[in-house]
Amino acid sequence: MTATVTASAPASPLRVGWMHANSVRDWWGHGHDRARRAAERRFGARIRTEVLDELGDGDGWSAAADSLASRASLVFVCDVTVTDRLERVAASHPTTRFVHCQGRRPSANVATYRAARDEHAFVSGMLAGAATRTGRLGLVEGARSAHDLLYTNAWILGALRSAPDARIELRWLGTYHAPDQAERERAAVAELIAAGVDVIGGNLAENPAVVAAAGEGGALVTAHDDRLSHLPQVLDASYLEWSPYVIRSIAAVLDGTWSARDDYLRASDGVVLNTPPAPWLPERARTRANDVASAIRAGRFDIWAGPIRDQAGELVVPAGSRLTEEYLDSDRLDWIAGSVTD
Repeated sequence: MTATVTASAPASPLRVGWMHANSVRDWWGHGHDRARRAAERRFGARIRTEVLDELGDGDGWSAAADSLASRASLVFVCDVTVTDRLERVAASHPTTRFVHCQGRRPSANVATYRAARDEHAFVSGMLAGAATRTGRLGLVEGARSAHDLLYTNAWILGALRSAPDARIELRWLGTYHAPDQAERERAAVAELIAAGVDVIGGNLAENPAVVAAAGEGGALVTAHDDRLSHLPQVLDASYLEWSPYVIRSIAAVLDGTWSARDDYLRASDGVVLNTPPAPWLPERARTRANDVASAIRAGRFDIWAGPIRDQAGELVVPAGSRLTEEYLDSDRLDWIAGSVTD
């Protein structure tokens, strides 16, 4: 466990904490810590921040949460795997406000928030479809869940918009944090490239192993970590900018208007973003992707409008229909779109 506390602060600043099961240096933790730093710049001496990371999601997390809640007025919990533990800690500290990323059970002092990752996945998929030369695309995924399928299906639909005849190979690793996670990811990328895949995406493209292995194997990749967007094999990075939400939450505590609400954050909120497409892509491909990204932000483009068929060819969304947010945010999203082999 590591801890970072900002330096000077007045006698009674608002104390704000962040809790991470994993490292604050990985893609997920980095995005949240960028928001913390933005809050420090915005509020200055009015707040004092503290970060606890590499906590795991077991008893050590609970002990750290209990300790942090005794000294902080607002705590951002960055991992969904600790939901049950968070509920117990929050009940024991009713005057501390908690904000749970990807949480689904808000309560009197627990707010929840998550991001519409389909909105930037579709744009990345468009670039992948435009960049393929073999017509074969690959996805490296963790564990099959509605949360992952939201991103996966949106990426596939974007790819098929650019390359309607593309074939897509999908590899489920079943894990995100195995002791040999990087080796598993590299092996999956190598297998995809051997099968003729020349562009790779997926939820695990958030990790440097997938991005590096793609480049080493001569493939292109759509990443998630914007710190990797400069690499020559990266088409773009679909990333999360939590700063607007974090600043809004802290401001609400400071001015006494905070409430335990559930927020679903979008591109229009400045949270769900894509880095600029790789400059070496054809101008037409870059323009089309940028135009769709702008239309999504403005609410003028519906990713989930039918017709949409699943990998078995069954019509899951008829023409003239669309999938609702309620459907997309539930376990009913249990299919994979398009011509996919997994």
